[in-house]
Amino acid sequence: MKKVRFNLQAPSATQSKVYLVFRWQGNRLLYNTPFTLPPGQWDKKSQRVKPKSSLAPYINPILDKLAAVTLEYYYQCIYTGQEPTHEGFKDRLNTITKKKERKPTAKPVTPTAFFTEWIEQRRQNPKYSPNTISSYESTLKKLARYEALKEPLTWTNVGDDFAIDFAVFLQDHESMSRNTADKYLSNLKTCFTDAQARGYTPTGIKYSVGASESENVYLTRDELRALEALELDTDVKRIARDRFLIGCYTGLRVSDYGQVQEHHFTRRDGVEFIEYSTQKSGKEIKVMIPIHPAVTLVFERLKQYPLTTVNRWTVSNYVKEFARLAGIDTTVTLVRNQKGKNVELSAPKWRFVSSHTARRTFITNALLAGVSQTDIMAVTGIKKIQTLIKYNKLEKEKSALNVANSDFFKS
Repeated sequence: MKKVRFNLQAPSATQSKVYLVFRWQGNRLLYNTPFTLPPGQWDKKSQRVKPKSSLAPYINPILDKLAAVTLEYYYQCIYTGQEPTHEGFKDRLNTITKKKERKPTAKPVTPTAFFTEWIEQRRQNPKYSPNTISSYESTLKKLARYEALKEPLTWTNVGDDFAIDFAVFLQDHESMSRNTADKYLSNLKTCFTDAQARGYTPTGIKYSVGASESENVYLTRDELRALEALELDTDVKRIARDRFLIGCYTGLRVSDYGQVQEHHFTRRDGVEFIEYSTQKSGKEIKVMIPIHPAVTLVFERLKQYPLTTVNRWTVSNYVKEFARLAGIDTTVTLVRNQKGKNVELSAPKWRFVSSHTARRTFITNALLAGVSQTDIMAVTGIKKIQTLIKYNKLEKEKSALNVANSDFFKS
């Protein structure tokens, strides 16, 4: 005889939902009951609330009814030659629990809307633990913050470029380690791969663990000069390029370098500075940044467009195009870890340039010029040396050059 089982969704949590399981002919019904209780009050052997619990008189009779209705519908179908369906089971069970079936919702029109609905669907599935759902929700919050800085996601821009850019965002703006960022990207990859299977997007995210080496991309002084010399065809593009250059020469975050105005300029001991208050994790950090000659020229140019405004995600949209037009196409080789093996990926450098490249460019060029780490931290508002270290890939290069220039390599 068939048997209806009741299990706890999260037996190790402080509170857990009770769900119904019924198997027939290779099929499985999972049904969330309306009950949540401390696991200590649950008897795993009888699959009911322990008799001594105050909840037993209330919950156990309803669980008995749910089991009876499940079996009644199943055998009714068998005797009449019909095929039992999940919908048929749920319709009858809902009469006991007073659940109302949700009305069909419109097809999600954006990746973020799909991700939101996808999380809700998994929340209803006992297969996924509360910790897993919490991880998905945290990823959704980070995605919303990313979109606020960049641009709303569409089904055509959630490919590899987005994955790399989002990984850099998590590390630069959210101060995450690469391993933590990889977990968030893994969540999105799972979701958008599912979206691809459902026909929402022609391509899924091919991102794999360790794919965020784009954090090492910065622009050299010559490449910056090439950007400055670009002849652009619209005012919007000219302003976007100049705003990006402000970031490259000040080290401000993407959320800040588009906000700097001339009223932030100040003069101390004959030297001009940008005095600016930046926000990081809800805290205000005041920085003073010497004004590079290129920044002075940028603000002179910006005076030509007093009535034109450019938001920060417009800047983000154009930076790759600017880098490509400027001929920043040196081949960059990144190493990705795919299924435990390191795989090299080579592409033109412009493909890995993002709005976050500006801050890295400032820090790297300052290090190359011999500016101390302490001074760089002071002008950029970086509080932890560990955060600065991740920007500095130069030590390995310097060591390699020192060895190459040694007598050992001259003979």
